[in-house]
Amino acid sequence: MMIRKDLPVWLGFVGGAVVIFDYFFKNSTVALLSREFLNWRIVLAAFALALGVGNLTRIHGRAVASRKQYWAYSCLLLATLYGYLALGLVASTTSKAYLFFWDNLYQPLGGTWYSITVFYMASSAWRAFRMRNVEAAVLLGAAMLAMLGAVGIGGAISPSIPVFAKWLADVPQAAALRGITIGAALGMIAVSLRVILGLERTHLGGAGE
Repeated sequence: MMIRKDLPVWLGFVGGAVVIFDYFFKNSTVALLSREFLNWRIVLAAFALALGVGNLTRIHGRAVASRKQYWAYSCLLLATLYGYLALGLVASTTSKAYLFFWDNLYQPLGGTWYSITVFYMASSAWRAFRMRNVEAAVLLGAAMLAMLGAVGIGGAISPSIPVFAKWLADVPQAAALRGITIGAALGMIAVSLRVILGLERTHLGGAGE
């Protein structure tokens, strides 16, 4: 029991410490070990992908076997998953048949799915841009100027609109995006350090005793 709880923590600590040490210090032995750990990361990712495929097969296989509601979609998913996998293994991922399904089926479906989310985005934007206070009014005005600057009608109304829209994208938006990126990076560093030091164990299936 102790091995199951402590061994993953120690492996994470050693691997994370070696990679961090290699980043800040120059040592040929540590650099070689760090590269080996990074290569093993690819192997572990492949095992994780195989585990995900197995779990997907188990869940949808049970749905097909028990004829649950919408089991036909589960059957279609499994057929597509393993059919496309077999095509890639037999004919390679650069074959015309493989690229045909990728270009004419997967990408159009991805575009369709993305276009559906636009309606939800528009609905959320409509609720967010209601002028209940000064901040909402500023947000609404900036959004309208940005949208007008991205289409030709904005330049037809006034040549200053595209210039101002570009300034909004280059200065306030870029500054806010960098702040969000820095905050996310700091959070990722904090979580990584907790995992390396063994303080965070929720990824092991426990509550971090």
